[in-house]
Amino acid sequence: MVKSRLGVLFCLVLGVSGCANHKVIETDAKFESSVAIKDKSNEIYMAGVDLANKGNIESALKYFYDAEKLDPKNKAILRDISFANYQLGKFSTSLEYAEKILLLSEYDYFALMRRAFIYQDIGDYEKSVAAFGEVLRYSPDDYVALANIAQLEFDNKKYEKSMEYIERFEKSVLNISSNELREQDRYELRNMKNGMAFIKNVIKQKL
Repeated sequence: MVKSRLGVLFCLVLGVSGCANHKVIETDAKFESSVAIKDKSNEIYMAGVDLANKGNIESALKYFYDAEKLDPKNKAILRDISFANYQLGKFSTSLEYAEKILLLSEYDYFALMRRAFIYQDIGDYEKSVAAFGEVLRYSPDDYVALANIAQLEFDNKKYEKSMEYIERFEKSVLNISSNELREQDRYELRNMKNGMAFIKNVIKQKL
């Protein structure tokens, strides 16, 4: 009787083992299929990037959408769909994709900034300030967000608030070496510094 039970147990072990092997094979096949899909998606996406770099945004966008169908949670693809739509002036679609990214990752610098700039471009002061404020919640010394809030507060005649953000901006850029930045970033930072200095002088005359 003991032998019989051992025999049954042995068969069950073999059965479980066989089943496990089957699952491993099945999992490997799914993994290989998933990798192949991602590779195809990346191939399509990179073709779109090449077109975008040549200035052909509308054609690039078609490739980005095709790549998204294969890999819908790829943040690089979603970012470029958002940016391409932004460049084409399709702010609602750009915002939609920025929000998709934020559902995948609560703090995504690109998506947070894109959302803030869209609200700024469509003239929604309150939402834009709130969106740039969300950037600062994660990156308190982000000089781009600080400069933009300072500008928004100034435009809405909230001069004391604007001055507060200008001073924070000035502190945030103190330790930034121009050698650490790309040429385009150096140019933009220089313009921001000049803009903040101008606004600061205007506010001093008003307060």
